[in-house]
Amino acid sequence: MKKNKELILSIIFIILIILIPNTYTNSTTTTSQDTWVKDAFNAAGSFLKEDVKDPTGGHLSKGLQIFINIVKGINTVLIVALFAISAIALAIDGIKYIMAGGSPEKVGKAKSDLVITFKGMAIGFGAYTIWRISMGVVVLIIEAFSQS
Repeated sequence: MKKNKELILSIIFIILIILIPNTYTNSTTTTSQDTWVKDAFNAAGSFLKEDVKDPTGGHLSKGLQIFINIVKGINTVLIVALFAISAIALAIDGIKYIMAGGSPEKVGKAKSDLVITFKGMAIGFGAYTIWRISMGVVVLIIEAFSQS
């Protein structure tokens, strides 16, 4: 019975978190928030839609162009999945922490879950950074061999 109450309260909190930002229609706060949010989404969109640079000056073979497009697609999928999983995990762990109700064992469990989530995010973003660096090295190698 207690588990059902916790589940229902968790669902209510999630719905409130999703719906509350949409209920504010004050024009003074909405305008400043809208520009900030639009700027953030525009920056993220431009990052995800980065152009494929041809380091050989237009002399890439079809196979190499396909490889670069595949790498770009993997790159986009990795970063979107990483951000989505991180946001969902943080939201769930935050709700667990809020719903702990002062119970020391539940608070301890929620804190340990948050620590695990942060460690996973560090590993994930670290792996993504290594991926980006290695793809940068590949592009440098392609540039070096294409100039000779």
